[in-house]
Amino acid sequence: MITNHYGHTVDSEVPTTGVFQNNLVEWLHDEISGLDAISLDYERCLNSFVDEKVLEIQKILDEMDGETMEASVNDIRDICEMLANPGDNIDCQDNLTSLIGFERTIVKEEAWYWLDVLKYGYKLDEGAEYSAIVGEIYTQVIKSKWLIRCQLCSPCYPGQGNADSVGEFLAYSLPPDMFEDGNELKARIFTKKDYCTQNDGDCSTCSLVNYGRDCMNEEVKP
Repeated sequence: MITNHYGHTVDSEVPTTGVFQNNLVEWLHDEISGLDAISLDYERCLNSFVDEKVLEIQKILDEMDGETMEASVNDIRDICEMLANPGDNIDCQDNLTSLIGFERTIVKEEAWYWLDVLKYGYKLDEGAEYSAIVGEIYTQVIKSKWLIRCQLCSPCYPGQGNADSVGEFLAYSLPPDMFEDGNELKARIFTKKDYCTQNDGDCSTCSLVNYGRDCMNEEVKP
């Protein structure tokens, strides 16, 4: 089924971004720590910090004369030392948004997030098991080998799938090992098999499944 969801065309058989409520993903924070996720908030603070210090250096250079040269050079040296060790000098209060399955790029056109002063950004890591933006309350899964069937989200996330609800639309999912065994979400997550040729890997609704076996006579687990 193809529908228009708040201005975005969505095909129920083509995976879209999956949105998960963080408090329903038991091992999410362990995953963030274990994978050394990128703190987008820190990167933005770093971008602002470097911009501020570069402007300070420029102001010193503009105002420097023969009488103030020695003091100005010392001030610039101090600023450069701060720039060399930014982690010791940045006061970043927020740490609410993390990136998983992203990698750094210097090509602005391919970046999902771009930091103008630092002249680099972050793009999807094509080799990652999944790529996701982890916010304070929700996680958006942009790409993944894992899939889930769900309804579409509220207008806050147009064109994206609400993984917490059962439905017919296909969305990218977090890996099942991020959920406890009794979690209903875990039971609904599946992956497309290498030999699959139809139904986007969803054996639960595939016409080729008979007597609990798929098209290659492999057991289909509920």
